Amino acid sequence: APDTDVQEQADDAQEDESQARFTIQMGAFRNESFANKAMADMQQRGYPAYVHQYSDEDQRPFYLVRFGRFYTLDDASAAMDDFKDREQMPAVIARIGEK
Repeated sequence: APDTDVQEQADDAQEDESQARFTIQMGAFRNESFANKAMADMQQRGYPAYVHQYSDEDQRPFYLVRFGRFYTLDDASAAMDDFKDREQMPAVIARIGEK
């Protein structure tokens, strides 16, 4: 039988993750394959990167390469500064659930 404590911790982590408000965005692409390539590159560098898709008001798709989920702006800012220092790449803080 599964360990209920472990399952409860996993459930708690999932709930906590959904409360995260900020993420780090290191790229925005009109071409999905370019975004996927950038995501794979960031994953190879050890970042938990993902692609977030949204459409602008004219229904044109954009593919945003992001990583991390942070509860506070301070945590997101520290992660972004660390990323910029290590990778020498631009990045911005984005709100989760917004473009």
